[in-house]
Amino acid sequence: MDIIFKLTFCFILFALVSCGNSDDTPTPKLNNNLPDTESPKVQLLSPGVNNMYVVISLVNVSARLWDNVGLQSARGFLVDADGNRREVLTPILLYDPVKFMEYGSDFYLKGTEPGTYTLVLEVKDRQNNIAKDSVTLRVQTRDINISEFAKAFEEGSFYHHIDWGWFGLDFTNGVEFDERQFSMGIYMMVNMSSYINENEWDKFMQDFRFEKQAWAGWDENTNGELDYDEFHKGLVRLELFKKWDLNNDNLVREDEFIIGIFDRWDRNRNSWLSREEYDDMFYTYLTL
Repeated sequence: MDIIFKLTFCFILFALVSCGNSDDTPTPKLNNNLPDTESPKVQLLSPGVNNMYVVISLVNVSARLWDNVGLQSARGFLVDADGNRREVLTPILLYDPVKFMEYGSDFYLKGTEPGTYTLVLEVKDRQNNIAKDSVTLRVQTRDINISEFAKAFEEGSFYHHIDWGWFGLDFTNGVEFDERQFSMGIYMMVNMSSYINENEWDKFMQDFRFEKQAWAGWDENTNGELDYDEFHKGLVRLELFKKWDLNNDNLVREDEFIIGIFDRWDRNRNSWLSREEYDDMFYTYLTL
């Protein structure tokens, strides 16, 4: 009986020890915190390779961006032949994890000298892995005709990039002005945010070749600045709306508006605009 008891006790003890050893055996665990070493992906869709631009062009950029964990930022640079680069696209910073996005942005070529450049789009993920894609483009400062000027106007002027409904205008059929709206459109060329001062008025008179005009004749209340009504009266005296309304339908439509500007800037009357005639003027009067 004693032997049986001892054997039974040993068997139970052995079983308990065996179970204990089994429980203590370490089991492999999955590491879910491995560092992300995979770079994001970027595919430039536009502009096309070796696209040609004049210095007043608006360059549209589109791309697809994706990452296995999450994108963090995107930046764009224009690099010249000597390797000098300047940032041309507004940087984007993503605070929420985004794995895929359709990217779109644009930039003007203001101040860019003629030559071949590389546009580089740089993308970073949330672990600071970086990827880049690039495309070459060419910039010219040659003389342009009315068609090329119209293209630059349609793609890059503020008339196509602001909400005209906020100003009470409906451009469902494209840019078109009656006489008072026309004066507003010209007024916004000169100063979009406040009254027009004498220096702005004087530059406008010279740039658009309006002769024999006196500030005192426009500033009726002699307060040193022009409001919209004073400016409108001045344009009426110049008969500018009548001159730009080529088909006499009491509207200045977009093509007439473009022709009117082109004609005023074409100082030598050769039906072409040189860089001296269009570059500074375009960025002064037609961009935000």
